[in-house]
Amino acid sequence: MYRIALCSVVLVAALGVARPAKAELRKEWYGFQLVGGNFGLGLNNNICLLEWQWFYVLPLRISGGGGGPGFSGATPNSAWYAKGGPMFGVPIHLGKADEHVIRLGTGISGGCLHNEDEYTINGYYDTYINESYGPFVEVEAYYEYRFRPHLAVIAGFQATIVVRYEQKNDFDVNGPQSIFGGVAGMAF
Repeated sequence: MYRIALCSVVLVAALGVARPAKAELRKEWYGFQLVGGNFGLGLNNNICLLEWQWFYVLPLRISGGGGGPGFSGATPNSAWYAKGGPMFGVPIHLGKADEHVIRLGTGISGGCLHNEDEYTINGYYDTYINESYGPFVEVEAYYEYRFRPHLAVIAGFQATIVVRYEQKNDFDVNGPQSIFGGVAGMAF
């Protein structure tokens, strides 16, 4: 309960110091973000982000990556993912110019999350494949510093939450293999 209250206070304080952005539409034609997390390294490709004063929409984000263990006792370097979908959220503009923005967003995507687990059961060794095909709920929070009119750096956090889980075997009790990671990148 105290966490919800603390988050509410931080959000209200951020909105209190936030300066409303200009009413016109701001566009980022392309952005990329390097992702590092439990599924290894990846890349986000953001195509045509449209931002108004209190709302933004990203019609298409295409993501892919791999090389990590995922979660559980997974085989090292066996996890990979490929997904895409739209995002939308709230930009919080800070400062006197449009240089500093905190973006809080969500979205829905589809694709494939793949992970392999190695087990020894009753003396038999086997590899089990765990896959999720979506839909996935995307959550993101990041900071953007715009140091030129059409050039910005980005740092933050993103999560891909599995909604529907394909359980390929009876031995997998670990549940969905969601993706959590930090992001750093640029936008043009």
